[in-house]
Amino acid sequence: MNTLRIQCETCLTWLKVRDAGFVGEVHACPKCGSMVLIGRPDGVGAADVSAGPVTLGSGSTLDETAPPEGGAEAVATVAMEGAADADVATPRWSLGAWATLGGVVVACGAVLGVWLAGGAPAPIALATTETATPEIVLPEPEETVALQPLPEPIDTPPLEEPEVNSPPEPSSEPAPTEPPERVALAEPRPEPPLTTTNEPPATTEIDPLGFDPGEVEVVLRRGAQTPGEVEPEPAATPSLADPEPSLDQRLAAVARHAGVYVERGPTGAAAGPPTVPADEALARVLPSAELRGMPLEEALAVFAALSGAPITLDPAALRQAGVAANHPIDILGEGETVGELLTAALAPARLALRTEGPYGVVERLGGSEVRSVSHRLHDLGDTGALTGLLRATLPIPNDAKVDDAGSLSFDAPMATHYELAVLCERLRIARGLPTATRYPRSLLSVEPSYATLAPVLDRRTTFSFVEPTTLSEVFAYWRRATGLAVIVDWRAVGNAGLGPLTTVRCAATNRPWRGALDGVLAPLGLAWGAVDGRTLWVSAPGATWPAMVEFYEASAATELPSGAVAVDDAASGRRLVAAPADLQRVVAERFGLGAAGAGE
Repeated sequence: MNTLRIQCETCLTWLKVRDAGFVGEVHACPKCGSMVLIGRPDGVGAADVSAGPVTLGSGSTLDETAPPEGGAEAVATVAMEGAADADVATPRWSLGAWATLGGVVVACGAVLGVWLAGGAPAPIALATTETATPEIVLPEPEETVALQPLPEPIDTPPLEEPEVNSPPEPSSEPAPTEPPERVALAEPRPEPPLTTTNEPPATTEIDPLGFDPGEVEVVLRRGAQTPGEVEPEPAATPSLADPEPSLDQRLAAVARHAGVYVERGPTGAAAGPPTVPADEALARVLPSAELRGMPLEEALAVFAALSGAPITLDPAALRQAGVAANHPIDILGEGETVGELLTAALAPARLALRTEGPYGVVERLGGSEVRSVSHRLHDLGDTGALTGLLRATLPIPNDAKVDDAGSLSFDAPMATHYELAVLCERLRIARGLPTATRYPRSLLSVEPSYATLAPVLDRRTTFSFVEPTTLSEVFAYWRRATGLAVIVDWRAVGNAGLGPLTTVRCAATNRPWRGALDGVLAPLGLAWGAVDGRTLWVSAPGATWPAMVEFYEASAATELPSGAVAVDDAASGRRLVAAPADLQRVVAERFGLGAAGAGE
């Protein structure tokens, strides 16, 4: 049986026919995909092609093969019609073959039409053999199926660009009732109508470089106000001494503080005084703590916030222990409670922590212990006269004894003994004598506290807390801005209905610090005073204020307020005045130090 081979006229690849029954059909070339007509070559009889399928693989109908022996001339070309030889049977054309061949002819005609229209090069002629092979007639160019051109774009009117900074020209023609139709990408957003009124705009931008802050007063008002409306003045200015004045009354009472404003935030359990017992709050365990050299006042504020129990630092305890509010302490520990950490950190500074309801208080370590102590006062002169002076300013018991060596002995809590030792050291400095103890000389002063604080209290300040801010944050800012210790009596603040988390909005514009402090604290029912030349005390009027002994010039004839006790020391030429810290403000004012003045 002869092997049936044909050649693809597109890629010139020799192909073997897989089955003799495919003779006369058109199939795709497995290499280039072109359509190939399978015909019988010359010299192959019908018996040869009907002998059954030729095993040429399991792929397509046509398989690629090597050219036959004798070259291309020995193989007959594929013909659409039978040869002249009578032995060659008429090829069998199926309906699918005719359809495939027709599709090929139409596609070739379409491609040829495009080439002829575009000036393509002449087509390559199909090779023919010596046998009679019908010529493939290509359709004429006019019969070619031409590609349809794309439709012309729709002529849409261009979008009109709005003119910038071009006012409309006046026209005598009436405006059209309906706007002309136009193609828009999106629905335009309606613009607000233009109005020409003499009223000022609702908001005005301020150039921060266009004015001098020192010459501008910023007045904050409560609530909204209609433009042009003048806020009526109160009929009568209520006094802060009235029982339970409202916030509005307190604001009116401090109206004399021009440029100072305060408004309390919303009230509630979370923003009011603490209610959790301090023992329970300080029992919270911290996984780890390592704070080295942290100022005492800041450390107490941090751990008070962690536990939720406000902690008050007693100024008398600082004086008795010989430390300042910024004394550095170390807080170290792992897996201990807040109370245990603070107790261990305060002990080296001779201080201790105790609880009082929901508050914590730092006091002198061992200050409540009653002991009998003998104080050597022989260097201060007449011990008998000195004892009378000391009894007038300190709670020395009446049974105190003075021996022949000039020593004063009595039984009392250690806090009283510490106060006596400090006062005697100050008296030695006032008399020009050397100190007799190891008490830090830097903490001893005979100058009135308000005289020492005058450079800070008279300095002008401007601050503004526009957003509601907690009292603890406001006090912390005052510490940083003034450089002073600001100790808060949270027990008295709690009695006024406030707490560390109470929020306020406050501001002061170009005012002395003494006036700014009064203007913010007074409407809240609070007050401030000095306990020494480095520390301010914040409490409430009527609360128990720390006792103080101040040294003034004895030459000044001054009438003291009720509750103040004065004793003249002839050896130093000073007048010792014992009074609580709130009264000391009045005493300082009467001595011409301006301590109680609220400023401008």
